[in-house]
Amino acid sequence: MDEDKILGKKAASDILEGEIIRKDKLGGVNSNNYFGLSFSSYIPYDLRAVSIPVNFYGDKSLLEEGDRVDLISTYYEQENSILCSETVLSEKEIILIGSNVEESYSSGENYSEDFLLDSIFIGSQVNSNYGKLLIITFYLSKSEVEEVFLALERGVLNLSICPKK
Repeated sequence: MDEDKILGKKAASDILEGEIIRKDKLGGVNSNNYFGLSFSSYIPYDLRAVSIPVNFYGDKSLLEEGDRVDLISTYYEQENSILCSETVLSEKEIILIGSNVEESYSSGENYSEDFLLDSIFIGSQVNSNYGKLLIITFYLSKSEVEEVFLALERGVLNLSICPKK
């Protein structure tokens, strides 16, 4: 990270310790004089930044970057004809909170024919109509990334907020 490109800029809003500094956080920064930090420069060594679609059964305003959450996989096990759930990740820190995917998808925003949101739910007996599908970004190890994507192939991921320590 090139601190010289940030130092001396006026903050447009409060910046928390460890927070990713985006151009919208700095006053007087537009696309013509953007300081050009890539997101990858913030990713800790040996981790991966992964954006994951998750169901959240609450108001989005309850979630903040920096909160810790559990990701629970819910899937239908056809062999035994039962609905299963298991915690895939525990106490993971939220790095970024994306927009509500369902609103973006239905409005055609960022639409691509290759992006099939519905495929996440195909074969799942889980009714996601009661939750909001959000895109949440985490820093994960390679093995955690594999576990999360396997869980997504099997069913859906649900989010629960952990208490502050």
